[in-house]
Amino acid sequence: MIEYKPICKAEGKHRFILEQEGKNVLIVIGLNPSTADEKNPDPTMMSVLHFVNRWAYDGFVMINLSSERCTEPKNMAKLLDHKKHKKNMKCISEIAEKYPEADVLVAFGNSIGIREYLPLCFFDIHKILSFDDRRWLHIGGSKGITAKGHLRHPLYAKVEDGLVEFDAKAYTNSVMANMPQRFRRIKPDFKAVAEAIYDFLAGKNDGYEVSTSELVNKVFGPGMCDYYGPYIGCVTFFSLFAIVEDDYWEIDKQLIKLVKQKKEFKLDFSKYEGQTVGLPYNIPFVLRKKK
Repeated sequence: MIEYKPICKAEGKHRFILEQEGKNVLIVIGLNPSTADEKNPDPTMMSVLHFVNRWAYDGFVMINLSSERCTEPKNMAKLLDHKKHKKNMKCISEIAEKYPEADVLVAFGNSIGIREYLPLCFFDIHKILSFDDRRWLHIGGSKGITAKGHLRHPLYAKVEDGLVEFDAKAYTNSVMANMPQRFRRIKPDFKAVAEAIYDFLAGKNDGYEVSTSELVNKVFGPGMCDYYGPYIGCVTFFSLFAIVEDDYWEIDKQLIKLVKQKKEFKLDFSKYEGQTVGLPYNIPFVLRKKK
């Protein structure tokens, strides 16, 4: 059995990572941190520790949909702190790289529905962790999945219920499908988006650089989108449709095709070579005049 001696990465009222290193680590996704730190576990962390010890793991990493410390989820901030979310995703990305084969236990219960941004946070986390081939688990037993279709919180489960593999991608799709109507995904016209990008950049000076995030408001008008994945960039919500990570590559294809047809400019991504895995949001669009 392991003793409770984790490393805590926190900043003010936000805790990003609670990590106890090991060779066989269990990554646990909770809703949000409560009072646990590197010295004192809270009831949730005590429950997690029971599962870790019972099922032969020698370490754990506690991550959360939101990094905001709050003992009552209903008192969480109504709006997502994007700067803290960005840091949370960065910390989770570092954990994913450090433990590429670690199992992931999803265990936040029904409270994921308390705030609209929480499913979007899970979408980002799932994208980060699913780059590697790993097992996704939920607590087993007859109550392992709640009546609302979510994964049981460890506080309300028995360690004897065990851990069961499940299809995390299907669950993610289900969660996103139940988002409010204004967040529902309507597939955009990629060609039209690429044409808007081209027209905007072609009217600027040679080498004008604009990121996708800036482009939305410049091309489509101020306030036309909300950002819920500012680090990993998996979701950008326009007023009428959502662009997810795979769409960025499709827009790139359409834009490359358009640039070749026009024969006036070339696309320049030279500054951003290597930043291709999970970072399309941060790759700017740049047109340069052909000489």
